[in-house]
Amino acid sequence: MRLFRLLPLMLFLLLCGCQGGDSAAGSLPDLDKAQEVRVIPAGETAPTQVLTEKSQIEALILAMDLDHWSTADLPQGLRPAGTLSFTQQPTQTVWQKEAGDELRELCQIQLYQDAPYLTLTALGLSLDVAISEQAAQELTHNLFP
Repeated sequence: MRLFRLLPLMLFLLLCGCQGGDSAAGSLPDLDKAQEVRVIPAGETAPTQVLTEKSQIEALILAMDLDHWSTADLPQGLRPAGTLSFTQQPTQTVWQKEAGDELRELCQIQLYQDAPYLTLTALGLSLDVAISEQAAQELTHNLFP
């Protein structure tokens, strides 16, 4: 049963790892390459903040404390706090004249109010994750006051 919970994470990491490059984010290579992070509170459709500075995005990733993530089953009754949408401009390939200005979504992270859990959605897969108490408080209180 535990294998079925770890399988989506292993698949996600394998697919992300195929994109190559070193990463300050550790196990999620593309998060530190994001060019924009949209902060969308629960119940809203438009972002209230858009992080575009590399230093802001790196600080956000450090606050997530990725080293202490573990797969988990979400408890009943969690209330969403909001979503973080990580976006990046597509990579220009050899046969393209321009990469374009359109940003594509790398992943979404759903945070929960007063709970050390999040849901990571990428490549059509969702993974529920337990995070540290400190990371949960820092993320929800700073991004979704």
